[in-house]
Amino acid sequence: MITSFSNAENIFAEVCIERKKLIATKEEQDWYDLKESHSRGVANIGCKILAKEQALDKIRSDEDLFVAAKSALLLHDIARFYQFVNKDIIKMDHGMVGSDLLQTRFRIDNPFVYLPVKYHNKLSLDDSLFVDKDFLSLSDDMQQDVALIAKLVRDADKLDNYLLHSRFGHVRCLVNSIDSLVFNSSVLEAVFSQKPVHLHLVSSFSVCDFILILLCWQYDIYFETTKKITKEHKINEFFVRELYRCADIYYHKLQGTLDEQEVGSLYARFLEKIDVVERELGNQGLL
Repeated sequence: MITSFSNAENIFAEVCIERKKLIATKEEQDWYDLKESHSRGVANIGCKILAKEQALDKIRSDEDLFVAAKSALLLHDIARFYQFVNKDIIKMDHGMVGSDLLQTRFRIDNPFVYLPVKYHNKLSLDDSLFVDKDFLSLSDDMQQDVALIAKLVRDADKLDNYLLHSRFGHVRCLVNSIDSLVFNSSVLEAVFSQKPVHLHLVSSFSVCDFILILLCWQYDIYFETTKKITKEHKINEFFVRELYRCADIYYHKLQGTLDEQEVGSLYARFLEKIDVVERELGNQGLL
């Protein structure tokens, strides 16, 4: 049971201590460090959204809902700590696994906690949370509150991932190793139709596609406060700069391997696509 936020903190600490003992390689240590940092980051930034967002007034003013929201934020990725040593869990849905862990091992039967954890990583709430049998068994008021907490967790998760990508260089490392200048047509179309894209739904994607997929997370952000923080940190401008850097790095890699005119033509065509994407994002008010 979670009766105070300290209960969630104790669960988080217990899992961290337990899983840290099993780390055997630098890769596993890096994974653990990233997930611990991200979990705390989501909790911190989620509380900032919660403190400022008018649409979350009810969650903020009700002590039980407030504790549940903070707990779901901290525990949203609890299953990630099991993935680096359990190859079966790696293949599984970490939202589903996390929800099961909270309910079975830690006896958390609070739907305001386990349902937001269960569905924080789905492409849409419409065909996940909103059709869940536990969710549908709740009263209308409780459904609204669960949905608000789920949206808060999803917003905070995206925002902290954005900040991790922009601050700690994951995207920059990918761009530095770019080996093609390609946009998947379905990913490019998502920008213009303003729809999120799930990585698992794209059969193959390039570094450029990955950046666009991150940008498309914007279309599944719920709260104005989240959008404001994203703009304050110039997240979208960062991703657009990285797209241009993709073109520059790949252009230099190709020099001397192909006819100069052919390389120049490829470079120009790709720059045109980025220009179109940048203009579209500007028209959508995201830049």
